[in-house]
Amino acid sequence: MKKLLIAAIVSAAFLAGCTDVKDVVISKKEDIEAHSGDLKKLPDEDKKLVLGYFLRAEGNGLFGEKAEYGVTVGEAIKRQKEFIVAQEAEEAAKKEAVEKVQKTYTISYSGFENTEIPGVGEGLNLKLSFTNNSNKGITAISSAIRLVVDGVEGSVTLNMGDEVFKKTLNPGETAEMVFTAAANDLRMAKIKQGNAKVNVSFEKLEVLYSDGKDEKILE
Repeated sequence: MKKLLIAAIVSAAFLAGCTDVKDVVISKKEDIEAHSGDLKKLPDEDKKLVLGYFLRAEGNGLFGEKAEYGVTVGEAIKRQKEFIVAQEAEEAAKKEAVEKVQKTYTISYSGFENTEIPGVGEGLNLKLSFTNNSNKGITAISSAIRLVVDGVEGSVTLNMGDEVFKKTLNPGETAEMVFTAAANDLRMAKIKQGNAKVNVSFEKLEVLYSDGKDEKILE
């Protein structure tokens, strides 16, 4: 009897040692630490996926759509892969939408003028050209614009607000808009030098057409 019990214990220990880490269920944060030794044996790519999944479980939306505990490591890897694919598809769709908008409602950088801002000091009047490539007249737009300066990391958002054109902007016509910015950061300093490559695109755009209808193009 004693021999049988010892054999059963040894067999159970052997089976436990052979359990695939992907079959381990993670029900709470503490389980990750408890199985950290096994998790370290995963391929690097799977480690990243597991980390990403359980960051979402802990992050309350900070790292994307909230994930759930109570899944195996293998399921966490599978779900995180699916999440990444969905995120990439969403980003691609957004990029396509922005590119389509840019063709129909074209915004471009056309230069700057030095100015003085009361209480602030040196500033720049950034000149932006808006072209209506739609098939309807446009009376006004409300927008926010993403500005990128070549060679400077990141971007800045220009909250343009409402722009009411002096006259209806018919299809194919262009109007100039001006955004006044303080010349107190690296982007504006580079623009002020006069040789910067500047790219702009709409982040948000709402259009009021000449027929009285308005449309939120980008939100």
